[in-house]
Amino acid sequence: MKTISVLSLLLLLVSCKKDNEMHLLRMDEDWFELLSRLFIDKPSVLNHFKSGFLGFENIYLAVRYYDEHSN
Repeated sequence: MKTISVLSLLLLLVSCKKDNEMHLLRMDEDWFELLSRLFIDKPSVLNHFKSGFLGFENIYLAVRYYDEHSN
């Protein structure tokens, strides 16, 4: 499972557009849908994605949380 989530993180970072002013990554709708499915059983993690904007640190923490809690 770790490989999948790390790969997802890398693909997400490559496909995101950086907002220079706010230093945030903007997620497109496809990635939001994918992450919503990935974290559907983890409401606290899913809440991070609801706005469609996420800082790199939060993406990293969310993926790490998923890795640690998925068995």
